[in-house]
Amino acid sequence: MRETIWGLDLGTTSIGFAVVENDPTENIGEIKKMGLRIFPEGVTEKELEPRNRRRREKRLMRRQLRRRKLVTKAESHQETTANQGSFQA
Repeated sequence: MRETIWGLDLGTTSIGFAVVENDPTENIGEIKKMGLRIFPEGVTEKELEPRNRRRREKRLMRRQLRRRKLVTKAESHQETTANQGSFQA
């Protein structure tokens, strides 16, 4: 009984595939189709820096601002709860 095997190879700048028909009883196989797609590397040609560098830096800045806001909010909440506990009428 023949079986069809699909193989994929996902790389950072390429995708390869192969379709193989295999007969495990007779231990033989045959490549039916294979191919490769190569993509341009994700860096600029002159500076050799990532193309998404600017987007990543903006995202990191947004995360830092969000974390600072959370820390400031948590600290002010701690201060208000501490002050309420020491207040006596």
